[in-house]
Amino acid sequence: MKSRFFAVCCLFAGLLSCAGAYAALPAASRPAAKPAASAPAVSVADKLSEAQQALDQLETIKLDKLPAGVTPGELLFRRALLERLVASYAWQLDLAGERDQRLRQQAEAEEALRSWSGFAQAGPYPVSLVEGLRSRLQTGGWEKDTQQAQQLMLSQMQEAMRNSLKLNEVSLRQAREQLEGAAAGEAEALRWRMDGARWRRDISASELLQFDALGQVLRIRQQTLQAQLDLWRKQLDGVGKQVRFQPAELDGVQRRLGEERLRLEREMSAHEQRRRRVKAELEELERQLAALKQKKDAPAQAALLQDLTQRTVEQRQALDNSDLAVQLMRIRQEANSQEGGIWEYRYQLYAGKAANLAEVASASRQAGEELGAVRDYLQKEAELTMAKMADVQHEVGLDRGGGHALAMLQLLRQRLDIVNAAQQPVQAALTGILLLQQEFDVGAPAEGTPQEVSRRLSERVLQAARALWNYELFSADDSVEINGQKVQATRSVTIGKSLGAILVLLIGYAASTALLRALRRLATHRLGFSEAAANIWWRWSYVCVIALLVVFALNLVKIPLTVFAFLGGALAIGIGFGTQNLLKNLISGVMLLVERPLKVGDFVQVGGISGTVSSIGLRSSVVRAGDGIETLIPNSTFVESAVTNWTYSNRRIRRKIAIGVAYGSPPREVCNLLLAEAERHGLVLKEPPPRVLFSNFGADALEFELEYWLDIGDADSVLVASDLRHMIDGALAKAGIELPFPQRDVHLQQGEPLQIEVRRAAGGRASDSF
Repeated sequence: MKSRFFAVCCLFAGLLSCAGAYAALPAASRPAAKPAASAPAVSVADKLSEAQQALDQLETIKLDKLPAGVTPGELLFRRALLERLVASYAWQLDLAGERDQRLRQQAEAEEALRSWSGFAQAGPYPVSLVEGLRSRLQTGGWEKDTQQAQQLMLSQMQEAMRNSLKLNEVSLRQAREQLEGAAAGEAEALRWRMDGARWRRDISASELLQFDALGQVLRIRQQTLQAQLDLWRKQLDGVGKQVRFQPAELDGVQRRLGEERLRLEREMSAHEQRRRRVKAELEELERQLAALKQKKDAPAQAALLQDLTQRTVEQRQALDNSDLAVQLMRIRQEANSQEGGIWEYRYQLYAGKAANLAEVASASRQAGEELGAVRDYLQKEAELTMAKMADVQHEVGLDRGGGHALAMLQLLRQRLDIVNAAQQPVQAALTGILLLQQEFDVGAPAEGTPQEVSRRLSERVLQAARALWNYELFSADDSVEINGQKVQATRSVTIGKSLGAILVLLIGYAASTALLRALRRLATHRLGFSEAAANIWWRWSYVCVIALLVVFALNLVKIPLTVFAFLGGALAIGIGFGTQNLLKNLISGVMLLVERPLKVGDFVQVGGISGTVSSIGLRSSVVRAGDGIETLIPNSTFVESAVTNWTYSNRRIRRKIAIGVAYGSPPREVCNLLLAEAERHGLVLKEPPPRVLFSNFGADALEFELEYWLDIGDADSVLVASDLRHMIDGALAKAGIELPFPQRDVHLQQGEPLQIEVRRAAGGRASDSF
């Protein structure tokens, strides 16, 4: 939290550091401040007053008056929270005024850009004017890069503060719930802690609003700087090639550089003399230290030995500082010489006296690379020195090291001053080289070497590729509501981000597919899962992984999910209706996997279809009937309809065969014979045992039923029934028991005998009549 607060302070300092950086702009009419800008300040002022009152009341609380269960540390922590909340509200008020000031500066810069139509005097113009404009453009470009870095850091801090706000809101709700269910003796302490949670929430909300205000100020600054850059480019275009480098200007530059060269030589001589003196003192200290260590009573002089050792370390640091100063003085002298050569080259270029422009350009590029390396070295040296200073400062804060630590801290500060003093001339020489290279682009003749043409072409291709990569397709707003105010952070969706998300998806897809396939093989070959069960879990895991990959890819490249809001409400509703059945079946599939009313291998009957479940998919499941026909049944059917699962609790099913024997057959013998044949069949289960029922006296036969149990996974019930019928038929025939066929006896009741006549028909044939 401290590091985050420090970063906020650094960002705010950067925002305030350039209030008068470009005061050379002409004055413009200043618009009146918008009255709407002062409206939120009243609310913030009220919150500031409330927080200040709470802080003042806290100062009056004594340690012996704390509620039971509240420690003095919690009192100190509450004071720190209120102080931070007061500072945040005060900062918001300051930012409101800063925003109005920046708006006025923006209006002035834009008015200056609109009103400028040319210089008051006609050309040719002095080279100092061109140098000033190009220097401003270069400095403005660096300032623009700094603002972009600030914008990036601000976006990251806003994201972190949003997460902090969510966590603090959860903590506040939990504290309220604890207070509601607390006993009477614990209520005061829990109320104290709930207030602390509320203030932490208010701090997060206030700082998030503060970051939003900082973002507004930064965007205004960027627009102001852009207007200034456009004005300077416009003025530079107005100058064109009407530039004259007078010999008097070159003489003035050379005179200034000559005076600086003499001063550097005097400083160099002084640094070398000081280095010799410091080295002699170090050699004397090392001699004394070696002599003290050789004495026999050295342990008795431990304090003196430690003091002499510390002084030797300090003296070595002083010698390192002197060596660095001498080295950097040589670099500064070289930079002075290179700057003089650069001005000479520029004069020759403007005067048309440059004999070999390609050679001059190559030399300037090489000098720029060397000075760039020196600049990077100085920056690293400064960072290293500041890190050492922080370590020593920590020792001083812990009251360790005494005067030696303070002396070492002073030496490190001197070293940092030496480094900072060398950075300015190196940067000035680099700026001159960059300006010289710009003048080559403007004033050099059209002819050039093939290497030069290739270099420029490659630079332009690289710039075009970079611009295409950062091209913004569209932008999306992330918003969060705080105390009735919406804070928005705009995120751009560029071609680079989109390609990055696609690349992450492709890599993740390939890696996850390979991993899931390996896990599926492991599950089937090593863990004993069936192929169907492994396929089900693989399919569902695949869908979950793809969904997670999409979310992960979007978050990784900072593309918010709100980019899909452009689909619109009507399209979303249409997709919702179109995918209603699909989503219903998908959710039903999840319920089938969670509740497991049926699983792969179960024998089910649903909607007149009976068979074995062979797979459970995302949208539908497959049921294989006994004749091998596979039917796709939507998953919602298994949830909404009545389903008979023959193997829900176990895989045993009961089957029956009806048999009829002729009247006169012994029933007991028939029962024993049927039972023996069932027990003789190898696929009929022994438990539960088969049984035979004498079910009915039929019209044509004595009717019996043979009931037996099968394991549905090992036996085909139709085939087993056929086998049993064959066995029963053979056993009955062997026992002499007949299987009757349907018979009908017709009894005709007549009181008188029937009269029978034979007559001859008209055709000559006889016919019978009764």
